[in-house]
Amino acid sequence: MNEETSDKQKALIAKYTPLSEDELRAGAFDIDWFRSAYKTLGDERFDVIYDAAKYITDGAKHMRARQYADAVLGKFTVDETEKTITEKRNKTLVMAYALIPLTGEDDICRRYLFLQKFLKESKQFGAQRIASEKEAVAMALRNLATNAGYADVTRLTLRMETKLIDDCRDLFKDVEIEDVSVRLEVDDFGATDLVVTKNGKSLKSVPTKIKKNEYIVRLREMKKSLTDQ
Repeated sequence: MNEETSDKQKALIAKYTPLSEDELRAGAFDIDWFRSAYKTLGDERFDVIYDAAKYITDGAKHMRARQYADAVLGKFTVDETEKTITEKRNKTLVMAYALIPLTGEDDICRRYLFLQKFLKESKQFGAQRIASEKEAVAMALRNLATNAGYADVTRLTLRMETKLIDDCRDLFKDVEIEDVSVRLEVDDFGATDLVVTKNGKSLKSVPTKIKKNEYIVRLREMKKSLTDQ
């Protein structure tokens, strides 16, 4: 957590994790190392270290270590953490959010999409804040990949993007609603569109009479999601 690390400290850290000093300082987290240390210490001893953390870092850097620990130990809920991140845009919490215990691939995908949404929203701020939030999301994705058991962020990204398509594959097939056929279509440039036809002829938009149909609503929501991605 500190700005300065002695050669002795670096050598000691290297015994336990492949992560470099710079990676750790930037926000990377070795879950296996943490769990091993926590198991060795036990609840009571760990609580002593948790409380004393503020005495071995400068400023408030110990807060990140505590948030990471709370996240890995399941003391944060996904819903509440997302709400807090959305309201306060706390970058440390963004990185910790990725460390909350996962419940399956749908949960991994939810976290992945939330981080992508956070990154997209950062475009409304100034250049410096955009850069810092981009770095936070990059590290959060790295932590998420580690938490999910992926070797790196690229493998996580490929799997999540594939899952998004797999989950909505049926939406790319024609479905007839009151003599109108509708489906999603992705062009050669990756742009998603809602295709509407009637009697073999293309329509510019969805007819008013079926605009509120549940399937049409689902198509529009997925189109927006894929467009955002």
